[in-house]
Amino acid sequence: MSEVASKLKQVSEAALEVWTKSLNGTIDEELLDFFRRRIRSAVRQLDNGIAVELAHGDMLLSDESVAPQVLLLDRHEYELIKGELAKAFQEQVYRLDFDAQEEELAEYQVKLLIHVLEDSIAVSFMSAIFNVAGRLEREKALIRKALGDVTETLERDRQRLAFDLHDGPAQALSSALLQADILDEMLSSKEAHAELASLKSIINQCLHELRTSIYSLKPQCMSQKGLMAIVKGYAKQFSARTGIDVAVVIESTERALPEVVEVNVFRVVQEALSNVAKHARASHVTITMGFSKTHVRCCVEDNGIGFDGKKSTSRARGLYGYGLTSMRDRVGQFLGEFDVESRRGAGTRVVFRIPLT
Repeated sequence: MSEVASKLKQVSEAALEVWTKSLNGTIDEELLDFFRRRIRSAVRQLDNGIAVELAHGDMLLSDESVAPQVLLLDRHEYELIKGELAKAFQEQVYRLDFDAQEEELAEYQVKLLIHVLEDSIAVSFMSAIFNVAGRLEREKALIRKALGDVTETLERDRQRLAFDLHDGPAQALSSALLQADILDEMLSSKEAHAELASLKSIINQCLHELRTSIYSLKPQCMSQKGLMAIVKGYAKQFSARTGIDVAVVIESTERALPEVVEVNVFRVVQEALSNVAKHARASHVTITMGFSKTHVRCCVEDNGIGFDGKKSTSRARGLYGYGLTSMRDRVGQFLGEFDVESRRGAGTRVVFRIPLT
């Protein structure tokens, strides 16, 4: 070890003690101890070149308990830590018996020690960021699994409800309609026939609506058919039932999505179409889907009467009631974006975007 490096090593502990006292509890003791260990390690490498220390900067940087504390340092604390360290070592250098050339070399080596400190802070900061990012990714994975479990449970409940409605009320209404047909043949009064025809019409309407609900409740086999096949099939059925023309447009090549995402995208589209049928008085609807590596985007746009969101109309109440809440919640659980755009006489656009990463 050179004489300059040797003397710096001799006074390093005194300098570190002065530095510690000057900070006077400004930073956490555990973090301060971490920095001291890095400086001591750097002092031992003075003759080999600080680059050796910097090249092995991860030697003590895997301490997960220290790295997050670096995130709490503000600019004032950061400058204070560096400034006081430089001051403490420079005071020790001035007390040593150095000639001008040796003093210049010693000051240069003190600057290198400061660089080691800066490197420690920077790498600790990055370590903390990576740790936080890693935790977030793990938490996102857990959330996605939980959402998948919840969606699977809800879909099973919808299936059970669909079966119950089919085997219960739907069968009962079908039987009532059959009894009404038999009774119609037994009656002779025109008034009775008219009343019975009205009753049969009501039963038929109830049966039609119940069968539509049963179809809507049935789980869709996304993994077998794919999202767009399900959307197109439902759009075709919706058109046949309501008389509203539906166009399905794909802006980019469809890509496979997690089933929990596919199910919820379909349910939002389904709810949006339901609102069109109930409130829009539209003759045409366009469903536009776009896929990328980072997100899936959907727009359901109708040419109906539109509405002024600031006023309480039946259309506004429909969208701003349970239907909108349901759609917004489904998108929100994936940290997605959801918006409804409408003007009176200009139709309505339901737009949502769900991130995939």
